[in-house]
Amino acid sequence: MKEVTKALSWRDVLPVHPAADLFPMMTADETLVLGNDIKKNGLHATMVIWKEQKHFRPMLLDGRNRLAAMEAVGIEIKAEDIGTDADPHVRLLVKYSDVLGWVKIDNSYLRGDHGADPFALVVSLNVHRRHLTAEQKRDLIAKVLKAIPQKSNRQIAKAVGASHPHVGKIRTEMESAGDVETVSTSIDTKGRRQQAKRPVKPNTAAAVETSDAYPLSPSAQLYTADDVDEEEGVTMEVVDGANAAIRRRIFVKSADYAIRRAEQGAGLRDARGSEIDKEIFQLCNRVITAWSSLRAELKRRGGAS
Repeated sequence: MKEVTKALSWRDVLPVHPAADLFPMMTADETLVLGNDIKKNGLHATMVIWKEQKHFRPMLLDGRNRLAAMEAVGIEIKAEDIGTDADPHVRLLVKYSDVLGWVKIDNSYLRGDHGADPFALVVSLNVHRRHLTAEQKRDLIAKVLKAIPQKSNRQIAKAVGASHPHVGKIRTEMESAGDVETVSTSIDTKGRRQQAKRPVKPNTAAAVETSDAYPLSPSAQLYTADDVDEEEGVTMEVVDGANAAIRRRIFVKSADYAIRRAEQGAGLRDARGSEIDKEIFQLCNRVITAWSSLRAELKRRGGAS
């Protein structure tokens, strides 16, 4: 009796990247709804295929729900190996009917050696498509932290649409439980590698002023004025408990920040004319004057060079 060879699934040729598991598959009902919609209107979204480097095997990064939905309603899918050993590629094909025959599915390739991050890309592509519950979002944050612990709390928070203190809390809980790697450096929202926790910088002049009158809180011991966020200005947790010299440096930076923002607000009047109320324009100028005076006095007292 002749042995029947089972046809390869597209998954045998194009495995799904682990990053896709950051989000759960659609439910059976959702899958059928999507499949019937594609059957009626066609497939319009592009599949995303990942390669770590040129010679690496391609993997499906985004599109598994669409492919599963088409299979669920009887649409045939297949994948073919193309390219070379030095630069392998995969072609996805769909067969809506015998009349139309096999049609190529549009896809785009992304490469790790070109600077892309598969986990960040999956979050970016999916977080706005899904309506996540609070529990699902927490689970997503935990999965991202496990997958890319080197990313900063701010960077992960921005990607998943959460607050960075919330991400930080989950990270701390997972580190304590041993569920996520503790890293000494992290990558911030601007792509810069930073120390995850920066110790206070030695400052002999400031040490004289550190006394019971200016006790350092546990959080303030980890920071100096250089930790003031360039986008959000001074953080009060850092100010609370800092010694006098560091306080002055922090507020000088905060003054610089406030002046820049006020100048930007005042500058809008020139660009947009009557759209900026005269009273707001005058207020911006008063803010600039007040913060400039404060900054000059703080610098006079030796708070910044």
